[in-house]
Amino acid sequence: MKKALIISCLLICALCIHAAAEEEPLYPVRENGKWGYINQQGQIVIEPQWAYAEPFDGNTAVVSLNALRSETPDDGLIDRDGHYIIEPGQGYEIINHDIGNDDSYLIEKDDLYGFYDKKSGFYQPPCYESIWDSYGEELIIAESPDAGYGFIRRDTGEVVFPFQFGLFEEVGCAGGYVLAAYDRGGKEEYDWEWGPDYHLFDLSGHEIIFPENIRPAGHVHNGILRVSRELDEEGRKKHTSGWGTVYGLARADGTIIVEPQYDYLEFAGEKLISINLDNKLGLMDYDGKVILPPTYEENWEGPLPYIYYLNGYALIDEFIENRSIILDPAGNELFSHPTRSENGWMFGLERVMENGLVWYVTWFPDPDMPSDDQFGLLRIANNKVEYVTEPVFEDIGEDFSGEYMPVKQNGLWGYIDESAQWIIPPQYEKAFPFQDGLALTEKNLKMAYIDTSGHVIWQEQ
Repeated sequence: MKKALIISCLLICALCIHAAAEEEPLYPVRENGKWGYINQQGQIVIEPQWAYAEPFDGNTAVVSLNALRSETPDDGLIDRDGHYIIEPGQGYEIINHDIGNDDSYLIEKDDLYGFYDKKSGFYQPPCYESIWDSYGEELIIAESPDAGYGFIRRDTGEVVFPFQFGLFEEVGCAGGYVLAAYDRGGKEEYDWEWGPDYHLFDLSGHEIIFPENIRPAGHVHNGILRVSRELDEEGRKKHTSGWGTVYGLARADGTIIVEPQYDYLEFAGEKLISINLDNKLGLMDYDGKVILPPTYEENWEGPLPYIYYLNGYALIDEFIENRSIILDPAGNELFSHPTRSENGWMFGLERVMENGLVWYVTWFPDPDMPSDDQFGLLRIANNKVEYVTEPVFEDIGEDFSGEYMPVKQNGLWGYIDESAQWIIPPQYEKAFPFQDGLALTEKNLKMAYIDTSGHVIWQEQ
C-alpha cells in the first residue's frame, strides 16, 4: 500500500488518458506556452489558457495556473466543457490516480489532505493529516490530526469506522470487508516481534471471529484472505526458516481453509496462491489444494519475486538453481533458461501480459557500467513457448494498447505489433501508448499526436 503523494508530469500522465463513456476523447496540447485540449480530429475544443494541463480521466482533468506546481501549487479541476469544478487560486495541489483504483483525486494544501470522488462528485476540502489507498472500494483511510486512522465513505465523507486505528501494510477496505489494525501498546508504539493487531470487519461494523490464536493477516480477495498464527518459543525453535509466524488461508466468514503452516502466502493471480516454505515456492488453489509443491528456490534478485500465474502458466525465476522456467497448468516445464550465463550475463522473466506475451530481459550486473538492459519477447500458447524476438530493445512501454506497444531501439522510440514487427519505425525521443486511436510523441522537442498509421493529427508549432 502506498501513500498517495506522487506528482506526475504531463507526459507520464498521458499514459492514463481515459475516454468517458460515449464521449469523444480529449487530449491536452500546448500552444505558445499555454495548454488546452483537442478532439480526435486535432481540432481545438478547449482553448489553451493554462500553464499546465493533464489528460482527461473520464469527465474531469487537472489544470494549473502555475507551471512550477511542485514549488507553488495552484491547481484546479475542470469538466469537459472547460468549466471549473474546483477553481484554482486556493493553493491546492490536485493529484490524480492516487486513492484506491483511480476513483478519486487527492487534494493537498499546507500538509493537509482532502479528496474529490469522481463517481459521486463528492468534494472534501483538505482537513486530514493524510489519506491512504483503500483498494478502490467505497471506504478510504484518513488520518485525524489527533486521533489516529479511521475509514470514511468516499461518496459522502461520513466516518464509518472511528479514528482509533493504526496504519500498517494490508490495512484497507477490499472485497466488502475492512481490515483494520490496532497498535500494540498504544498509538505510537509498534511490537516489532508480533506486528500490529489485525481485525476484520464487515461494512456494517461486525467483527469476523476466527478460531483461537488465529488472526487475519491480509485483505479479502475473492472471498479469501491470509491468516496467521504466532508460534510459541518451542515452535520457533522447530521452525527456523520463518519469522515466528506461520500463515494459512481462511474464508471471509472466519472458516479456516488451510491451517497456518507456511512461511508466507501471496496471491498469485487466477485464484491461485503462491506458497513460501523453507525459502522455496509452490502453488495452491483457493480450496487449499497444492498444485505445485514448494520445491522452487525463492528469487531474491530478479524481477519476479514470487511465482506469477497467468493464462494457466506459472513463471518462476530461480536464481539459486540458475534458471528461469515456465510451467504448464499440470506443472510440466515448457521453458527453461539459465539466469546467469558463463560470461556473466543475466536473464530474467520481466513482465507478463494478458495477451500471452512475456517480456524477458538480459543485463550485465556491473554497477560501474551504464544501463545495458536488453528486452525481448516470448509467446506462451497451446502449451508451447516460443521466442518472438531476440533481446533487441533498449526499453519498453507499459503494455500493448490497441495491439501496438512503444519500444526503444538505437536511442529512439517507435511502435511494434504483437509479432514484434515495426508498425511505426523508431523516430521519436519519447513515445507513449495509444489511447482511443491516438498516441502522444515527442520529436525534435515538439510534441505531436499520431494515429496508428503514424500520421500526425496535431503538432506543436
